[in-house]
Amino acid sequence: MTLTRKILLLGGTGPIGNQLVKILKNADFQITVTSRTKSTINDNVIYVKGDALQIKFVLSLLELQDWDVIIDFMNYKTFAFQQSYKYLLSNTCHYIFTSSARVYADSGLYQIAEESPRLLDTISNPDYLQSDEYALAKAKQENLLFESSYDNWTVIRPYITFDTYRLQLAIFEKEQWLYRVLNNKTLILPSSIMQRRTTLTYALDVAMAISVLIKCKIGLKEVFNVCSVHDFSWSNIYDIYMSVIQQSLCFHPRTIFVDDDFLPKICPSIDQYEYDRKFHRRFNSEKVINATGISLSTDVALQLRQSLSDFLTDPVLNNLNIKNEATLDFIANDNWNPLDFNSKKTLIRYLYHRIKRSARRAS
Repeated sequence: MTLTRKILLLGGTGPIGNQLVKILKNADFQITVTSRTKSTINDNVIYVKGDALQIKFVLSLLELQDWDVIIDFMNYKTFAFQQSYKYLLSNTCHYIFTSSARVYADSGLYQIAEESPRLLDTISNPDYLQSDEYALAKAKQENLLFESSYDNWTVIRPYITFDTYRLQLAIFEKEQWLYRVLNNKTLILPSSIMQRRTTLTYALDVAMAISVLIKCKIGLKEVFNVCSVHDFSWSNIYDIYMSVIQQSLCFHPRTIFVDDDFLPKICPSIDQYEYDRKFHRRFNSEKVINATGISLSTDVALQLRQSLSDFLTDPVLNNLNIKNEATLDFIANDNWNPLDFNSKKTLIRYLYHRIKRSARRAS
């Protein structure tokens, strides 16, 4: 008789988590997934509504039962992780911490392996080091695991995962760049990084690797890059997206490539640009490939095309950055339509930021 193993996914409704649930629900697992939006039961998958960044909510889950595996997809501030990580480690046989390959320092065109230098250990900028920016926060949280007395953890470091619902381009999420395409607006991209090499990894590949690691004792107290074996320039990625848009929507968006002087105005995160997107990002994932047998060799160009094509059949975009949108429209001199905004409050915010930009130029 096979015993049902109990697995908890914290924040498991993103691209990797959704794919992982599809893989595990057909195995001998009872799966519980935290979600901020839904509470449902579907066969052996239970979605529990709550915020897994809140320690009280997490403790309530840990008290429910003994968890064989906890997979943590949460984006913590380091202080919040300090509060919860020992509880997580002590209430499971195997804790998998989803870090990020953004933790690495600039390695030029060399492939980045697990032992490559991290930003936290090499950057001298005191203002940046004192921050809890995503790449630094993940590295600090890794250190808490490394320095703990526990030996039941595994750290994975994916890089720019994509699927039908997450498609990044340079410094923008799809909610920014694809919103502009769908609304016949001008794309504005930083020219300085378009020839940088980058790595996009299909979310299903990462999920498959995790599904093997949770059965694999060799993964304990280990760090794994879980990144595609293929790399591209951002210009290549842009061309792939534009070919799909041309085919699906029958037009090619107007695009302006701007220099770095414009970046403080248009970049959602300057730190992400300075300490990640400006770097070449090519990865060596041999360690996880050898440990799991997962090749991480999905044809990224083909899958990107398919993912964008699938999204465009029923496009739904959320979380529009109104300030950023007003700035991009101002720079591109694009028109705006009151009907584009879902509320009067949103329209007022847009007008405020656009008029503010106009006033700055006039002064």
